[in-house]
Amino acid sequence: MRKHISVLMLMARCTILRAAGLLVLMGAVQCLTFYLALTRGPTPQGFSLEMVVQASGMRWIFAAALGLLTLLLCATGFETRGRQGYTLMRLSVSQRWVFTWQSVYNTACYGILWLGQAVIAAGLCALYVRLAPPEYVNGQTAVLAFYRSDFLHALLPFEEAGIWVRNFALCIGLGVCAARCPVSRRQGGRFFEVIPLAAAALLFFPCALDNADNYVVFILWAAFWTAIALHPLVRKEEVVHDTP
Repeated sequence: MRKHISVLMLMARCTILRAAGLLVLMGAVQCLTFYLALTRGPTPQGFSLEMVVQASGMRWIFAAALGLLTLLLCATGFETRGRQGYTLMRLSVSQRWVFTWQSVYNTACYGILWLGQAVIAAGLCALYVRLAPPEYVNGQTAVLAFYRSDFLHALLPFEEAGIWVRNFALCIGLGVCAARCPVSRRQGGRFFEVIPLAAAALLFFPCALDNADNYVVFILWAAFWTAIALHPLVRKEEVVHDTP
């Protein structure tokens, strides 16, 4: 068990500071752009909280952070001759367990990014309620924004169970597919599963309240690419790469 924990700690040691820095940077940029959009004041089109969220580019900043996190996680343990690869070879842990722990760690990183974005969004909504002109604010302003804004609704869908499932499936799918990259590289194989899944997440993460098909398609898409990523690891010809 100690060796398994060592693998997990290796994953964390390689990326935890950079992942945390990425989350802080995302929050700082979003706070800046949101504040700038808020201080511009009302426009002829209105000044609702959803409009300020859209004008701040919060969605695209989150997408950039998600893409950079994916690149970071895909590169963890990528070297076959570097220190990470050498340490993994020294540990008497099978490739399947390395893949399993890296998948778990990656999934946790995506979950933390999602949670962090939700907390940041809620804080910025509270800032809007505090600073916006009184005629644009009422007791339900922030809550209603999480229903009306496609991006905010995707972050916190409240009673929309399907979107919660979609988001968890997306975190797990991205975690598994990102873990497949270094394992495949160490074994001299090919990897591509993370690309279509990450692309879908980057482009189609927002989910409107009336879009009932969005989360169903996403769940099936995540399940498909997760299965593709897992398939090579259970083939008989790859068993020989395991160490006892």
